[in-house]
Amino acid sequence: MLPAHGPAIDDPATVLNQYLEHRQRREDQIIIALRAGRRRPSMIVDHVYRGLKPELKGLAQQSVMAHLVKLRDEGRIRLDGDEWVLN
Repeated sequence: MLPAHGPAIDDPATVLNQYLEHRQRREDQIIIALRAGRRRPSMIVDHVYRGLKPELKGLAQQSVMAHLVKLRDEGRIRLDGDEWVLN
């Protein structure tokens, strides 16, 4: 596999599986945060990305939003006003 930056990847299946596993772990953390009452992206970021530098919180919030939209599209959560809740 030839990524846009960095060296060629000789074992793309392993790298892609690691990436998918990481995304699944993050999704699981977001669901845990929702169960704990964190219902806004900024609250989820603070729960999931503990100790994150303030200048990186915007990027983390974008990542959380992508997960929330995916979970919504799957029917697992919904937006209730300005808060995300589990179905």
